[in-house]
Amino acid sequence: MEATLPNIVYRSESAPGFLMRDALLTDDEQLTALIAEAMPSNGMILSFDRAPSYFQATRTLYTQPEIKVLVMDDQPDRIIGMVNFGWKDCYINGQHSTIRYVADLRLRSKARGQNTLDIIVEYLYQNVPRESFYESVVLNDNLMARHVLHRPREKFPVPFMYDDITTYTISKVKPPASNLNLRIQTMDETWIERVNQFVDALKDDFNFLPTYDFNQLKEGNHHYWKGMQLSDFSVVLNPENEIVGLFGLWNQKSFKQTRVKKYSLSLKLLRPFYNAWAKQTGQLLLPKEQDSFDYLMLHSALCKPSNVEVYQYILYQAYIQMKQRNKNAFCTTLAHKDPRITAMKDVKAHVMHATHGLHSYETDAYQYFDQDKISYFEVGRI
Repeated sequence: MEATLPNIVYRSESAPGFLMRDALLTDDEQLTALIAEAMPSNGMILSFDRAPSYFQATRTLYTQPEIKVLVMDDQPDRIIGMVNFGWKDCYINGQHSTIRYVADLRLRSKARGQNTLDIIVEYLYQNVPRESFYESVVLNDNLMARHVLHRPREKFPVPFMYDDITTYTISKVKPPASNLNLRIQTMDETWIERVNQFVDALKDDFNFLPTYDFNQLKEGNHHYWKGMQLSDFSVVLNPENEIVGLFGLWNQKSFKQTRVKKYSLSLKLLRPFYNAWAKQTGQLLLPKEQDSFDYLMLHSALCKPSNVEVYQYILYQAYIQMKQRNKNAFCTTLAHKDPRITAMKDVKAHVMHATHGLHSYETDAYQYFDQDKISYFEVGRI
């Protein structure tokens, strides 16, 4: 069997009959189906679809994906589990760094309870440097992933619960209370150098901020910016024509969707009445079962963490642009330690809570990472 599988990555004696290998392009259809397996959240069963191609969608998440799949010895082409250990380029402690990000952990029911997770655990133990980190973001309702990633276990990196985070699906934003004397300018190629410098300077304020290079948007359809162009971004300027903020709106529906597979009985009965009320009050509409939410992702919503008024302005301008695009909502994610989270008092939103974890065998995350810096999350790349 091994002669026909040149990309075998790992076997474990504790899980006989199974092996882990690198994902192949020919696995794409199976991966796209497996990633869509449902999970509970707030009275709904949600499916995080990556149709039509998981491989294409994951390239917007990582600088370099690293996808592993679990298969059985006697059926090496049939995938029963998957995980992505890809790499992200970002700023950590003010320096350009690379960190692993573990995501998209899925196991078919047939693979659960058969020590198949030991393959992943032992592979990490043998291949991840002891002093390094990888990060994870797990929905609080995803009990399986929390059981795997948040529980200390032998040969598994120590989990540090570093941030409580909330994703807001925003359907309405109040206008800023005061005249901030700010203006926005649609981005084009003449702004790229200044915007890159603006983002680079924020490495002193944020950890895990991606090392964006907006020159990549000039290339057209760059895989990391799939579906975006320079005109999707707006620069926020003060009266001195200095950049004080930045944001973009990203429509990911062509390759990434959040679909409602099923509602709880109570929510199913209430949905028609809720949607009638939501239309009147500017709340997020709940789609039919098997349909997906229709919203935009707020990309690189950046300003100094202490500048809450600029962030309020960004949210309001994003809301105006959202309405101009005939969309019902947009999403953003903030750590609870981020001072800008106080701006959320002026929005109407559906919320999803999650935990940002950092994992290492030997290094204490609370000592290594500068806790004066705010953890930054790009909602479209979680």
